[in-house]
Amino acid sequence: MKKVAIITFHSSHNCGSMLQSLALKTIIETRFNANVQFIDFANKGSDQKYAFYLPKNSLKNIAKNMLYFYYFKIVNSNYFDYEEFKNKHLPLTDKSYKSIEGMEALEPEFDIFISGSDQIWNITCNDADDAYFLPFITNKRKIAYAPSLGAKSITKYAKDVDQYKKYLEDYDMLSVREFNGQKWLQELTDKEIEVICDPTVLLTSEDYDKFSKPVNIKRKYIFYYSYGYVENENAFVQKVADLFDLDVITFNGKRWATIHRRYSRFILPDCEGPASFLYIVKHAEMIITSSFHGTVFSTIYHKKFWVIKNDGMTKGDDRASSILSQLGLSDRFIEETAPLDKEMLSKPIDYTIVDANISKLRENAYSYLERAINYEKQ
Repeated sequence: MKKVAIITFHSSHNCGSMLQSLALKTIIETRFNANVQFIDFANKGSDQKYAFYLPKNSLKNIAKNMLYFYYFKIVNSNYFDYEEFKNKHLPLTDKSYKSIEGMEALEPEFDIFISGSDQIWNITCNDADDAYFLPFITNKRKIAYAPSLGAKSITKYAKDVDQYKKYLEDYDMLSVREFNGQKWLQELTDKEIEVICDPTVLLTSEDYDKFSKPVNIKRKYIFYYSYGYVENENAFVQKVADLFDLDVITFNGKRWATIHRRYSRFILPDCEGPASFLYIVKHAEMIITSSFHGTVFSTIYHKKFWVIKNDGMTKGDDRASSILSQLGLSDRFIEETAPLDKEMLSKPIDYTIVDANISKLRENAYSYLERAINYEKQ
């Protein structure tokens, strides 16, 4: 049995990050009969990004921290939901790491090392780290499974482009999640760069139901899943909720604490870890999202959903547009300035076509993993 190590954002308190970790592990174990562990790595940037309190370096942050303290019980309980999911479903290496130092000791323990998925190759994010390019592995097979560059070209943003070129050329197989990422990496290396679907696409709704946890929600609702919950999008969702007379379930307790007084229909669930996320997606009347993984899970659960088109999507961010085009759902974009038309917003989706497209993405991914894991040594 091959031993496989994955390095990714498995520890991020973000549903997409943890669920893509779960999905890749599950597929490799069940389909390829391998033993999988995650390299227990999270740098200082990751710790700060998901810390309860913000750094006390501005009056604005201090004010927000006071607000978080007021809602401590609600916001802090969510921390344990994510930790519980990680500890239960994501097996980790015996040793944990806060930097790349010492990771070379992992090489003898595993046969294959995989980078991905999620935005681990977005070199501009707070938790970016060269460790996600596996430079500490020199004699074992290295695979990239659908990492995202987060709409940020390495050529444009890296201080030392040649260093990243060297990292990439050291991989046995390379793939990315988005078409822009494919184009940008092909500028750096002569290697073939395949576009492979995010791991979350590889499991079915029935698979995910096994990891779901019921949430006590009293009324029918829209699930509004966004990274930043920006004001113009919030206002649009509130209007849609008023039109349909639905509550709005949101995630991100810290952001909810700062906005909920202005949006009377916004409700934070009792828990917001990945297990609760799956339940809330499944039982939503409608989903409105600006998130890549919000889009993916809307399709997996055959939901009526809309993706709010934001400014970033016109400036090279093709995370949402890539998956929607692959699934044949490009018409599910909506502007926050769109007129509130109940009939239009209720427009159904023909999931027969979508499911056929998902099947093609899965087969392509299985083929890639087959070549990556069940390779013949030269």
